[in-house]
Amino acid sequence: MKSETKKCQNCKKDLLIELEDFNFYEKISSASGGKIPPPTFCPECRFARRMAWRNERALYKRKCDATGINIISICFDLGGDNTENCHYTTWSGFGAKDLFDVGPGVGWVSELVYESVDTIDTSNILGCMTIHNSNNIFYSVNCHSSGNLFGCCGVKKKNYCVLNHQYTKEQYEELVPKIIKHMNDMPYIDEEGRVYKYGEFFPIEFSPFSYNETIAQEYFPLTKIEAKEQGYKWKEREERNYQIDIKTEDIPDDIKEMNLPIPHLCPNCRHYQRLKQRNPLKLWHRQCMCEKKHSNHEGKCEVEFETSYAPDRPEIIYCERCYQQEVY
Repeated sequence: MKSETKKCQNCKKDLLIELEDFNFYEKISSASGGKIPPPTFCPECRFARRMAWRNERALYKRKCDATGINIISICFDLGGDNTENCHYTTWSGFGAKDLFDVGPGVGWVSELVYESVDTIDTSNILGCMTIHNSNNIFYSVNCHSSGNLFGCCGVKKKNYCVLNHQYTKEQYEELVPKIIKHMNDMPYIDEEGRVYKYGEFFPIEFSPFSYNETIAQEYFPLTKIEAKEQGYKWKEREERNYQIDIKTEDIPDDIKEMNLPIPHLCPNCRHYQRLKQRNPLKLWHRQCMCEKKHSNHEGKCEVEFETSYAPDRPEIIYCERCYQQEVY
């Protein structure tokens, strides 16, 4: 099988599917019991779609619909290394193996995971969110210590369930292929005409959050008009009329107990200042800029590589070998 180039359903840019990608799709198809087709969205659009399901900084104080108690919630990330055969992944690691199109947040000895977010100690996972200590889970959310689930939510310590309904092993194995066939024969099509067959992650409009409430807006920012044109939800900022407790001139220069300076920016502004120091989650194909005489070349180095430093940035970019000779 050769590499293949097609058009992304969303941005219409070229989508290159490498030979190693096809090898992974065959591997997870065999494990999941249904053929996983090549993706129809480019890596950036796939990543943004998963990110649009994670709201980490837009917090709201409101009453719980069930108890009437005031609540505020937030989630957190994972990170690490020691990975094997992991591609198109973000914030992943800790013994992860065979991960494609996963994250933000996946790892901790997870294996054979595709198009999923936040998995820990899992194997054979497809199209899921927040799955821990489980295996053979498909299109499910917030399920733990379970196995063989399809389309489940909030399930714990269960096996052979479809849409949270318990089946026998034989019934489950008979029903799931029928569901997969139905997903391919009658796929969900959104208002923009994008098609979601078996193997695709959840459509972005199913996310409970608006695009600008999620971390997708931090890494793949859109204007309100751009988001609306792509069929995404958008939330207008609520007016905040805070009462000033301490005037600026009365704020001390530091916290004496901890010998720390007082911040002069709000938490959100501090967060975005830190984000500016991070490279974008995107790679550019570039050539080594070294023109010095080294043991591996004379004149300009011809080594090419992928880097998160865009061509219009001022930094001098070297290949690994030239960098090591320069530094050491």
